[in-house]
Amino acid sequence: MLEVVRLERGLGPTVIHCLDGGTKSGLFAASFILVERITRDLFVDVFHTVKAIKLRRRAVIGSATQLRFLYRVLIDWVDQTIEKPLRRQQITYPITLVRDPLLSTINDVHSSGLLSSGTSRL
Repeated sequence: MLEVVRLERGLGPTVIHCLDGGTKSGLFAASFILVERITRDLFVDVFHTVKAIKLRRRAVIGSATQLRFLYRVLIDWVDQTIEKPLRRQQITYPITLVRDPLLSTINDVHSSGLLSSGTSRL
């Protein structure tokens, strides 16, 4: 559902509403904001984001269950949209790295099989 909203979102504000005006719609809004930030910055501060939202709507994320759900959404989002695509990419190094004696050990370690293909990070 987050992906649908991200794709269909126009230039104006997005209206989200639930029966009481805060619990479910607030959880969705918090999820959406955090996903946008983690996609843009590859970093997110859940505590301060939720705190800022709760200053406007106290009923948002009113239970530990909702907070756990929010973290689960973020973990799933990172796993599906950030981590898996990175794992599928083949690591190729520019020819300058091969000739650079300080950085040639990167290629040696990678070609020796000590690092599994596609999962190594520098």
